[in-house]
Amino acid sequence: MSYRAVDIVEYIEKLADPKYQESWDNSGWQIKSDVDVNKVLICMDLTLERIEYALKNEFQLIITHHPMFFSGIKSIQDDYKSKMIKKLVMNNICVYSAHTSFDVSNSGVNKVLFDFLMLEEPKDLIITDSGKGLGLIGVNKNFKSINELLKFLESNLLVDSYKVYGRSIKDINKIALIGGSGASEIQSAIDNGADVYLTSDVKHHDAQIAYENDLILIDISHNDSEKLALKWMSEYIKEKFDIEIETMLDNAFTLKLD
Repeated sequence: MSYRAVDIVEYIEKLADPKYQESWDNSGWQIKSDVDVNKVLICMDLTLERIEYALKNEFQLIITHHPMFFSGIKSIQDDYKSKMIKKLVMNNICVYSAHTSFDVSNSGVNKVLFDFLMLEEPKDLIITDSGKGLGLIGVNKNFKSINELLKFLESNLLVDSYKVYGRSIKDINKIALIGGSGASEIQSAIDNGADVYLTSDVKHHDAQIAYENDLILIDISHNDSEKLALKWMSEYIKEKFDIEIETMLDNAFTLKLD
């Protein structure tokens, strides 16, 4: 059975409305075409390799978390991005991205991670300019130590790498989190009384702030912090559409070594 691409996207936008995206973001259609869709590919980021995979396996719609475009393109030539555009357009493959619109959704990236950690009593970490909450903080009743939490992440989230910063080992009463790049909100985690803050893309001086404020800061990869939401998106679409969906959870930019 096939469905119109615009109908599938309309359903996604009930979950992740583009009007709530951050001002710098570009959630929404990247390559729009009202094609009939019977196969959907979901991934974090789009590359030529993944476009070739979609073409070979006859996917008509690609849904990404991170947009193809963040800034304007003045011309299409022979650079990498131009090759992506031409390959998609020539083969009538459309692309839609739900980025910060999905981050701030009540059932989006951060809520999926919150539920995965079995936290309770969710509270927004910050309020964005659009009036939506970004990030969550909640009460921990499951992990008795930082080591137990880390082992859970290793075994169940299958994190490929992580770093832990902090000044002291302590009880974990509250855990704050932002999937993706959330280092800019370390102070918000501190102000909200978090004992642990889980996020990505932490820099040296971010770790210093956490250390000075006795906050345990867990820095996992950007991809790992958001990949559960891709699986959730797949399940959400399948609730309405009887359609084949493949979800890629690996990092598209990792160098494949022999």
